[in-house]
Amino acid sequence: MSSTEPPPMIVVSATFYPNLQDIRCVMGIRACESAVQLGIRLLLVDASPPEVRAALEHAGATVKPQTAVGKKGAALRQAIKFAMEELPQHGVICFQELEKVEMISMQSAVAAAIVREGADICVPRRDDALFRSSYPIEQYHSE
Repeated sequence: MSSTEPPPMIVVSATFYPNLQDIRCVMGIRACESAVQLGIRLLLVDASPPEVRAALEHAGATVKPQTAVGKKGAALRQAIKFAMEELPQHGVICFQELEKVEMISMQSAVAAAIVREGADICVPRRDDALFRSSYPIEQYHSE
């Protein structure tokens, strides 16, 4: 892999949406469409109803049904396992909450920085002032 070539990467997410009208589902579908436009592979482990899973697949994601017992953590571990099976050893697995559509466009840069810096893991952090100013105050306090 050359220094200008992006590293092999898969973005994983654990998803559950009750229906296609759910605002988080709508945003998740937008993220899938954005990933396709950017050439980014998305691998979802999903516990949604079949019509939601079909919509996520139609939007461009690889969607595997959640079979691991548990909730989001179990689904995320399952997604990481699938990604490890598909990537070469030097590949990068990125996680994001699928509804954060704008993050998709940043994932290639994140993966490149991980490889460039020789990191095994990268944990992002928020700018608290920006977070506080851009989220409803109830959500700011709940997170």
